Amino acid sequence: MYKQDIYFQDIRRDPTSETLDAICAAVGSSKLLRLSAAVAYASGAGSKLLDQALTARTDSWPHCHKRWLISIDFGRTEPAAIDYLSKIPLSEVRIHDGKYVIKQKRFNPRCVFHPKIYFGHDNKTSNQFFGSFIGSGNLTGSGLRAGTECGTLMRWDSPISPGEIKVLTAAKTQLAWYDAIWKRADPANTIIKDYAKLRPKNGFPGDEEEAESVKWLNQVSANSISEIDLLRYHSAKSIWTTPHKLTKNRGKNLPGNQVFFPRGAQVFFGFSAADVPENTEHGKIVLQIAKGGKYERTVSFSDNHMIKVILPVPEEMGLGTFDDRVLLFTRAGQYSGKTTFLFSALTTKEFAEVRAAGLSEVERKLKGSSRAVGWLF
Repeated sequence: MYKQDIYFQDIRRDPTSETLDAICAAVGSSKLLRLSAAVAYASGAGSKLLDQALTARTDSWPHCHKRWLISIDFGRTEPAAIDYLSKIPLSEVRIHDGKYVIKQKRFNPRCVFHPKIYFGHDNKTSNQFFGSFIGSGNLTGSGLRAGTECGTLMRWDSPISPGEIKVLTAAKTQLAWYDAIWKRADPANTIIKDYAKLRPKNGFPGDEEEAESVKWLNQVSANSISEIDLLRYHSAKSIWTTPHKLTKNRGKNLPGNQVFFPRGAQVFFGFSAADVPENTEHGKIVLQIAKGGKYERTVSFSDNHMIKVILPVPEEMGLGTFDDRVLLFTRAGQYSGKTTFLFSALTTKEFAEVRAAGLSEVERKLKGSSRAVGWLF
């Protein structure tokens, strides 16, 4: 049986996929005996992510022989990645043209090594199982989860038809490239000490793991928020919600001026994704309305386990209530040292015009509620 899928990792799409899931789907099998990977760059965090994912999803991972072919071109690969991969049981790490590159200024290669491929199989003679993933993402947190990437999965599982055997044989013939370049590559243990020593001094360029979207991943609790949603809150230009009826927090005869977002929305407003106790204030922001008024307001983690944002009162915006309006928050820089957001309370028709502007959008209904939240990019 032959399967082929195209994966797109983009937090601005819903649903989205992750390169990490695609790799696991390609090579994850109880029949997996050998895995080979070739990537341009690797980070310690990315190496750990993949190892943990395959450990959790593939029973044979501890007993699988692993080959990791990596470059140190331009100094982008972290020494921690080489060290981590080397310590995974039954692993061997080699560096493409490593002995040459390590002697060059800024680790400039004579030929850039830039593939991203993972393939696994049962053994060289059997056609019971073979899987591969070829994509754009490196073995990094950005490449596996947070960046915008794409790739193609191909997988063969028995029973395999004669026609599928023909396609598999052609694929294996192409992948003979890997064996040839593996033989020429340098064992990592002959390079790693010098590389780790020279890299800080060699003016290597910025690392993709320094991207803000990757840093946020290190703060999130797996039990509190979807990592994809976290990345969306971090990257969105605007967020919105449809609360229908706001809580009358100002008294039963006055319209409410507080709104609740799902946990993680504090990231959009510039605060940490880390868990905090109930009724903890994350901090203060400035909300600016269309008439030009600016209001300092608080963002906090409520005892209902949602993010509470205090709003200007409706009367200040010439409205009787915020009920049944779309509440829209858009990034607007800084004011008096605090992060500022344009705040609008729109009718359904007005919000439709915002959507028609062609912004990329993701929308989600809140579980157990008619309310929706969304991200505009």
